Amino acid sequence: MRVESHDARTTQDLAILRATHVHALLVGPPVAVEAAIETLRSDLRQPVVTWTPTETPHPPVLTSGTLIVRNLAALEREQQRWFLEWMDQGDGRVQIISTSGRHVWSLVERGAFLKPLYYRLGVVYVDLNDASADV
Repeated sequence: MRVESHDARTTQDLAILRATHVHALLVGPPVAVEAAIETLRSDLRQPVVTWTPTETPHPPVLTSGTLIVRNLAALEREQQRWFLEWMDQGDGRVQIISTSGRHVWSLVERGAFLKPLYYRLGVVYVDLNDASADV
């Protein structure tokens, strides 16, 4: 079901991301996540690099630009630790856009996802579960 107020909030959240280049967590079905990324693409810091943790254990070497992390919920505990350390060593020139098909907070509550990493990655949390594909 499409909810107009949700669509307005999503549009506002994406505008914040375009203007500020803060980290974001995009949660929702793949079609909605991809549409949101395409909406943001021209405003993302360059280069834009994608990391899929299930395919490559560590994020790529990147000193500036945007890192899109696919399927954040799939990060193993060791990958979470390594990624948090990687973020702590950076100087803030890499914007991180994380994606997940499900809410990561439930993993945090169960102790399956590091709370500090969750908060570092989700500066702007965009729930796309009710948004249409044409965000």
